[in-house]
Amino acid sequence: MFKYKHEIVLSDGKSVHLFGEDFFADTSTFWNAHQTTLNGMYESVTTSGFPIKVIDLETNLSKTLHNRAAFHAWLKANHPFDFSRIENTDGKEQNH
Repeated sequence: MFKYKHEIVLSDGKSVHLFGEDFFADTSTFWNAHQTTLNGMYESVTTSGFPIKVIDLETNLSKTLHNRAAFHAWLKANHPFDFSRIENTDGKEQNH
């Protein structure tokens, strides 16, 4: 059975749970489900703002991310997120 790897606590108090690589690397169905979850989580973070808290549910260690750059760095290190969907041709994020 798959277990959640990370909990993202948004600045508005809501939480999003993300599975780890054992889930999203298993099949294309799981990969697609994980991408959908990541997209929704990204939009939730954008809406609620910063800071956010990331909790590693395996180690119970948490980290507070205070800005978009720190959030992007965390995503790049921990989850295969498609940043091209949020960037325009100038490399700047879209405002929606």
